[in-house]
Amino acid sequence: MNDIELDEMLNQWAVPPAGAELRERVQAGFFSRPKRRWFPPVGWKGLFAGVATAAVLFLVVTAAAFPSVLSSPSPALRPPYVAMSNVTEYAKDGSSRLESTVYSYSYKGNEIVRMEMDPDDRIHQAIINIHASMHLLLLRFVPNVVMPESSARDAWFSAYVKSGCVDKGDVVIGHEKVLTHETTVIQNTGMPRARLGDGYDGWRWTGWLAPDLGCFPLRTRNEELVSGVYRLTKERDTVGVMARGSDTSIYP
Repeated sequence: MNDIELDEMLNQWAVPPAGAELRERVQAGFFSRPKRRWFPPVGWKGLFAGVATAAVLFLVVTAAAFPSVLSSPSPALRPPYVAMSNVTEYAKDGSSRLESTVYSYSYKGNEIVRMEMDPDDRIHQAIINIHASMHLLLLRFVPNVVMPESSARDAWFSAYVKSGCVDKGDVVIGHEKVLTHETTVIQNTGMPRARLGDGYDGWRWTGWLAPDLGCFPLRTRNEELVSGVYRLTKERDTVGVMARGSDTSIYP
């Protein structure tokens, strides 16, 4: 089963529309924070049942049709650490609010979320955690489908870490220590995919990546360019890095 077939399966669920951004996160296998979307309570039970049923069905169909893809659990399920990060959202008037607290780690350049706590939207929190659980379930039983291993990938990741977490096209603006970890500060800029008609001219992303944590972003800043001035829209700060075994509730 490939990504297109999985996408077709998602379209068969009798649940509220998930939206393109959430769908991209399912296909990618890791999180890039989407815009907040509210799901009415009446659809919650159907959503939960649909997601759980689809996950079980996927495993059953894969086992029956492609037994060769079943293998031992992915090594991504045994991270040496889990980082706890707070995500803060900023409004246009400069006010801020804690959007969520994320427990995650990095595996060969991919961020894998173990758990996410949303203080204002329990339904949103549950949806995110169900998606994370599905991803971890697939990594346990069909890792070659969702995150295939390869020598080419290993070679790229090894070179990426040795370079100080600098990939092609990245702009290094400095180095800084965050929570006792040395980081490389990367800053990338770009233009919006489509003009929104509200003065939004571009974006800037800054990340503090730690080579000793597999290039995990200990800090990030998202900004939008409006009338020649960058405005902070979201920031993420890691407040703690827990070694494996320090909290069994957030480890596989």
